[in-house]
Amino acid sequence: QFFSESKGRWVETQVVQGPVLHGRYDLACKANADPERIRGIGEAESPSGSASVLQSFAQLSEPKPGVCWPRFQWTADERLVARLTDGYVQVLDGSSLQHPDSGKRRLRMATEKASQMLVSPHENAEHSLVAMFHPEGKSCPGAVQVFKLLSSPGTKPLVTKSFFKAAEVTLRWSPSGRWLLVLVHSAATTGEEADAFMCGRGGHNVYLLDTDSRDDRAQNASPITTVSIDEMVYDLRWRPVGGVEEFAMLHGSMPAEISLVSTGEGLPRRKLA
Repeated sequence: QFFSESKGRWVETQVVQGPVLHGRYDLACKANADPERIRGIGEAESPSGSASVLQSFAQLSEPKPGVCWPRFQWTADERLVARLTDGYVQVLDGSSLQHPDSGKRRLRMATEKASQMLVSPHENAEHSLVAMFHPEGKSCPGAVQVFKLLSSPGTKPLVTKSFFKAAEVTLRWSPSGRWLLVLVHSAATTGEEADAFMCGRGGHNVYLLDTDSRDDRAQNASPITTVSIDEMVYDLRWRPVGGVEEFAMLHGSMPAEISLVSTGEGLPRRKLA
């Protein structure tokens, strides 16, 4: 909740990013908000006049550079919640924020220092997937890996895509949860491209990952397709409804163009603007 001086009361909001400069937070209703004007749900007054904290989690070390929000993501049916923390992903009950089976240890999925994750929009939590990005290290490239959310430790990923010179990525699940778009942001850009990168607005490399593991997939077909584009790509968005899965791609020099790309063979593309 954020205390609005104009309204003279606490208003419901969400944290978009934080802490940022000088420990301030970017909220859905206000950027660069003073932390003294923010309170969590555990501090808010309930209708009965009292409130209690549902669950708390300790951060044993300072968040590593590049670790992105949100750190908690619920499945579409809200049965499970994934928490990204140092070295692993915790899968917890979506209501109590405890392990779904009392008495058992919380499920830990090794992430090799993952800095980003995104849970798929499957309607059933049992079918949910989680995509994770591992930043580039001294002797290994960056990578995006896709796991089943309820995988056991040591389970091999469904799909893996590696790349060098990757500072961070933009991940976009298709509405069905089958396709994952990956836009790679490189730290090696210069000039105007560097300005776009520093604002988190662009990248050159776009990949389409197919998580469908059916046996009837075309023989020798790769689950990873490169979306050919020689211009800066600023954002990607899936078509929210409809029988055909396609996505819009904002790209090119200003004024930028919008292309609609289908997931069909050859990734047919048509310009909208």
